[in-house]
Amino acid sequence: MQRNWETFVAQTGSTTCTRLTKKCKGEREKDATIIWTLPSPQRGPLAIGDTSTRTTVKELDVRSLELRLEWDFTLSDESRSLVSWRIGNTNIGNKYKSEVVTIFPAFQGQFDISARDPATLIIYNKTDADGAKFTCSVITNVRIWDDTISVVIYEHTQFIGYSGDKTMIENSSLTLFCNTTGKPTASITWTRVLNDGSNGDVMFVGNPWIIGNIKRTMNGTYCCTASNGFGNTLNHSMQVNVASAKPLTVSVQATKNPLAPRVACTKLRLKVGGTEHSLAECR
Repeated sequence: MQRNWETFVAQTGSTTCTRLTKKCKGEREKDATIIWTLPSPQRGPLAIGDTSTRTTVKELDVRSLELRLEWDFTLSDESRSLVSWRIGNTNIGNKYKSEVVTIFPAFQGQFDISARDPATLIIYNKTDADGAKFTCSVITNVRIWDDTISVVIYEHTQFIGYSGDKTMIENSSLTLFCNTTGKPTASITWTRVLNDGSNGDVMFVGNPWIIGNIKRTMNGTYCCTASNGFGNTLNHSMQVNVASAKPLTVSVQATKNPLAPRVACTKLRLKVGGTEHSLAECR
């Protein structure tokens, strides 16, 4: 969008822009164009009267020590005087035709500008950058050209806790979980591992997976898969063993307590799925 040059000069403190008035425009003004070659996809060529805008979403890895927003452009029939950047409507700094860069005091230590690259803004303050819009302005002897990048900072998914192997009694309730961290939140899918080691069809999506009235037919190995679209997909497997709820061996033994002859105790031994459980009741 074409902006008022005098207003821009007042906001940026640029002395190189004082010549940018209608009197400075040449006869070839109508042929002036710009092509934004970065960020992708290419935008342009844009004619002098083009007032369209564009906002590109840039996804950046929080693990990087610095975040780089890169623009590049090609001009025709006009000369560049200044490249300027702003966050929202506030100016961050300038890069002059002489390749000298300036960061305004309020943003020193938070941002930098590459003197080598055509138009690269370097971000150190990742927290403030997340969700913000950054605009690169190319100021020529004809007009001001703008292009905007909206920043989204992401974090790779990592497991922070998950279920171990489980042994359950048939018809009981089983809870399996795979907890993750990351941005955006990972999608969790659950599959059964087949005999050949591959994953079968997706059985459940979400976390945790609560299985009520589990059956012995669900014996096997299960895998949770976590992905948020960035970095590697994570997998974790766990073994589930379901024992029969029917007693295999039941023995009852009645005894008398010698210290209390009138008290009779009954001991019940119940063997389930290879595990013996003892219960005692005294009356």
